[in-house]
Amino acid sequence: MITPVWIVGFSGHRNLPQAQLVADAVRQALEALQARAQKQGGTIEFYSSAACGADTLAAETAHALGIPVHLILPMPEEAFRADFENEDKTFRADDWQRVQALITNARNGKNGGSLRLARGTHLRPECYYDTGMQVLEACDSVLVVWDELPARGLGGTTDVVDQARISQKPLLFISSETGESKNERLEKFALADEPDLLLIQELNGFAQDHFTSGETPIDTIFKRLDASANQTSQAFRSSLVRSIKFHGWAAVIAAFAVILPKDEPWSRWTLFTICLVEFILVTWALFLSRVHKWRHTHQQWLKARFGAELLRGIRSAVSFADPLIPQILRHAPHWRRFALSAGLSAARDVDHGKDWQTLRNEYVKARLLDQQQHFVEKQAKAAAALKRTQRIGTWATWLAPGFVLIALAYKLHHALSGHPKPEPFSIAILTEDILFRFMPIFVPLVAGIASGLRTALDSSRRTHRYDELAQLLKHTANTVGDLKTESSTRRCILATEEVLLDELIEWKLAEEQNGGH
Repeated sequence: MITPVWIVGFSGHRNLPQAQLVADAVRQALEALQARAQKQGGTIEFYSSAACGADTLAAETAHALGIPVHLILPMPEEAFRADFENEDKTFRADDWQRVQALITNARNGKNGGSLRLARGTHLRPECYYDTGMQVLEACDSVLVVWDELPARGLGGTTDVVDQARISQKPLLFISSETGESKNERLEKFALADEPDLLLIQELNGFAQDHFTSGETPIDTIFKRLDASANQTSQAFRSSLVRSIKFHGWAAVIAAFAVILPKDEPWSRWTLFTICLVEFILVTWALFLSRVHKWRHTHQQWLKARFGAELLRGIRSAVSFADPLIPQILRHAPHWRRFALSAGLSAARDVDHGKDWQTLRNEYVKARLLDQQQHFVEKQAKAAAALKRTQRIGTWATWLAPGFVLIALAYKLHHALSGHPKPEPFSIAILTEDILFRFMPIFVPLVAGIASGLRTALDSSRRTHRYDELAQLLKHTANTVGDLKTESSTRRCILATEEVLLDELIEWKLAEEQNGGH
């Protein structure tokens, strides 16, 4: 199952007059936050910079509690080392050794931790501010060791506190002077009714089977969600298409009634039979739509497929994407915790012994080429469906005005000629009724059915969009394979994942608008 994760961001001062008191208070705060997360079936993970003082102390405390520690450096490690020089140019070797140990553990993924470099400038003091804001962006609550004094420079703890208050995130304060604690909005941390937590619980319900031997948890959850999505998709789409066809056949059968004589003994029972068949068809169509509405099949399919496709991208790009900042955050914030929790789980399965070139080649094969083939196959099916419905719809659309015009002229002729005496039933009368009564109803009906099927199958959008994406992935696969630096590769992969995510969002919106009953 996906275990929900809450990120605890940290910021603190470098000078700690009462280090032991602060350490004890940090431990108690982390234990309290962990208890709140565990009450909801989840856990917490720690995210901070690695400056000397409070950052180091808090990260070491989190390690001691078994909490994964994620570090972000404001600048490359070689430049960061200069922060450990005193004003007289003496070097604080002991402090640097402690920080190096934390950095090494994070780089090697010890206990599920990770290491990253802050985005943006690496010039002091702007990089300190950027680092604090990036920690704040990723976290669910903020733990600070703070003296509550005004900021003494850009990028300090006061800046983090100010921005956390603006964003209304839960705050826990530990006095850097006394170790005393207080909080703001802590009651909002790890709530049982959080939409993103309820979403994880629902998706876990779709993937209840036990893990398969030899697979990672994320691989197993992906397969379960994919299987659930395929099952519900087949049930929902087939019933949607059948419902449209049943309504169409009911209308066609009803149209036959207009060409049957009303006074012949045999026609009365025929008309009754036609009406009975029409009733059965529309009732069955209604039953199909109501059953899936009552069972929420459409919503389950959308969630299972959306979750499975998110996991597909997370599994493939985890070596190059930061799981603490899932890309889905900008598109669908209520999916953030699912993507965050899944990404952190997937990151623990990365083989840190592989070089980035090997990981890149695995991404090209498992993600780009596989997804390209998927789009090629889906595009071919969609194009065939689009061609059929367009051909039928085009002919029906062009013929409909002609038949309606003929019917209009026929009825005008009868209106001007008064009320002629009914003629006995004959082939000539039947042919006249088919041309002037039945076809003006039948042909526009066919055009409407073809348009409805085209919408239900999403064939128009898929035909054109999937061809574009297949070409893009083919080009990207060739481009990524020739890149010579890890940073360029990462940028290209993240841009590609953004395009694929846009397609996923576009698909979901289209299905929400067109797929419901």
